[in-house]
Amino acid sequence: MTDTITTLYQGQLPATNGSPLFTASSTYGAIVKSIILVNNGAATTFQLFKKGTAASNAITPSWPIPANGMAQLSGETIGFANGDTFYGVAGVASQVTCTVDGDVLS
Repeated sequence: MTDTITTLYQGQLPATNGSPLFTASSTYGAIVKSIILVNNGAATTFQLFKKGTAASNAITPSWPIPANGMAQLSGETIGFANGDTFYGVAGVASQVTCTVDGDVLS
């Protein structure tokens, strides 16, 4: 087995949950090692989810992020099995940039 360090997702969070931000390969899983969120505007909130968008799938609470501030989640790994999905939502669309780095397992 090999792993490839890569950016799994980089983009701005939507204001409503819809399509996954990334989906682990149906053949291989992924390990998230770092999530960085940058707020490019007024104070807002963000929330992240794994394997769906129900409250039971939340991996963070709805956290505040200050105006022009940032949040970094690192130090813990989050495993994504084959086909698992990652979602994120912000209080304001197209304002919070989310970068997810990790390993793709193959």
